[in-house]
Amino acid sequence: MRRYGQPKDITQKYLDRPGSYGIIFLDGKILLTHQKNPKPEIQLPGGGIDLGESQTTALHREVLEETGWRISILRRLGAYQRYTYMPEYGFHARKICHIFLARAIHKVGEPTEPGHTAIWSNPRDVINKLASEGDAAFVENFLKTDDEHIMILEDDCFFMPYAKNQLEKSLKELNNLEWDFFNLGPTLYRPINNYSGNLLDLTNLPPKDPDRHRGIFGTSGFILTKKACEYIVKWNTNEIIENSHIQVPIDEFLDRGVYPNIQSFSAKLPLIVHDKPDDFTTQPTGNAGARVACTALIK
Repeated sequence: MRRYGQPKDITQKYLDRPGSYGIIFLDGKILLTHQKNPKPEIQLPGGGIDLGESQTTALHREVLEETGWRISILRRLGAYQRYTYMPEYGFHARKICHIFLARAIHKVGEPTEPGHTAIWSNPRDVINKLASEGDAAFVENFLKTDDEHIMILEDDCFFMPYAKNQLEKSLKELNNLEWDFFNLGPTLYRPINNYSGNLLDLTNLPPKDPDRHRGIFGTSGFILTKKACEYIVKWNTNEIIENSHIQVPIDEFLDRGVYPNIQSFSAKLPLIVHDKPDDFTTQPTGNAGARVACTALIK
């Protein structure tokens, strides 16, 4: 794990102090917190992980306390360590800082932790404002990334032997089209013949019933553009959840909420499959493997 800041003093005893911190964005700006004590400085929101807390639970709690904002955590970016003296606790610590990427959802109120003030900053100004060298390095690395696409895979799937060749053909065809969502391993619950080359146009596929189902299921893997990610985050799930107050299966959400509204395609042949075939009977996993990943949208 990379160290930032002063080196370890071999004559000093350090206590491990793990913590979670967030690079939190909204509308092109990044959320920071100004800490008044023990000395004024600007930080990434976050803090120490309490006994029994997970990294993500701690981040949700700390961000709410320090900024008054609720967030949606997108992914973990990494971690770094730094050696420091913590006067508020009276000991030297090896701070293990876990950094997450998150999106601000809504403001609940003002910070409840004394001495903290929420600040929104332009991304390019953040690096010079942050007191922690490690925080600044993670923000700088994040701002350097300009990935146009992201691939999401379930944890129990593997690529078919023909996948590399098939994927190359599919991507070559997609390069000549406007597209935002590519399903790598769909399950089709009806005969479909309107393929074009190696692709199936999911957006223009007519629904198979009055409830707007296209008969496309399976969430083994996708490739998404930034536009697709932004659309999914902003989607009003009330339109398809209706009376359910808990969840809607992710393939149901895609079938009725995504495919009709952003340009979506799938591969002609599934490029990835579960560890075992789904028998469509056994609950809850269809006997498809010991570690089937299941995703739902929470209302």
